[in-house]
Amino acid sequence: MRSGFLQTSPRGFALAVGSSFYRSNRTLQVLLQGTFTPSVHAHAGRTQAHQADALFAALRSRGLWVTSTFYRVLRADGETGERRAQRAPGKHAVPHLLADRPHARWSWDISKLPTLEPRRYLNLYLILDLYSRYVIAWMISAKENGALAKHLFHRALTCYDIRGGQLTVHQDRGAPMIAETYRDLLAAFGVEPSYSRPRLSNDNAVSESMFKTVKYSPGCPGRFADPEEARAWTAPFINHYQQRPHEGIAFYTPAIVFHGRIEPIYDRPQGALDAHFAAHPERYPNGPP
Repeated sequence: MRSGFLQTSPRGFALAVGSSFYRSNRTLQVLLQGTFTPSVHAHAGRTQAHQADALFAALRSRGLWVTSTFYRVLRADGETGERRAQRAPGKHAVPHLLADRPHARWSWDISKLPTLEPRRYLNLYLILDLYSRYVIAWMISAKENGALAKHLFHRALTCYDIRGGQLTVHQDRGAPMIAETYRDLLAAFGVEPSYSRPRLSNDNAVSESMFKTVKYSPGCPGRFADPEEARAWTAPFINHYQQRPHEGIAFYTPAIVFHGRIEPIYDRPQGALDAHFAAHPERYPNGPP
């Protein structure tokens, strides 16, 4: 520990500043009367909790002249850090999910649906199959909690007879997603959870995109009177969504990809292309389509 440094005030006082008092048990004893000496170091309860700038101002208000060396000595001895040890920022890996078949990866999230009453919202729970973009299950409730998430997933996992080690479920870090009841259910079914990085919505882009599709639909009323009205509108919308071409899966429909009916559908447009090529080969300079 440094022995300290001495500054003399205009009133004739001398101040010995110990470099280890700041945010530790080794503090400078500030004597309000008498003459200070360079070697005065003690455990003063009235100053040990002071921040450097607060003590700096307090000493100067008492007529004690303290220069910027005050801070340099403290900083050199490591006495200007945090009051307690701080946890370092966590490092979270970017999630990488590869879906090569239906029921390999699911993604889910919860989105708010406005109601006619100000500041009151409904909650749309929605599970998507990443491979086919097929809606596995959905639910609308006035509440958002882990118990409802557990109920929805228990129904979905049971309905599709999901076996242990077959499925990975991706989600963000919202309260229902990290609830113990929900996570215990996934563990019981042998489902592996995957989480987005904190405060990054684009790690769950598929679910976020689906919610935009729902809310930007031309027929979406924007606000709903109650959960029953929201369910009455959402049910036919989901049925229509399952049967319409999806850009993310080469403009096949989610239902066709999910149920494995791509081959017969693929042959139809290819047959039309082959027929057009046979009739007008000059229009295909690069060869058959």
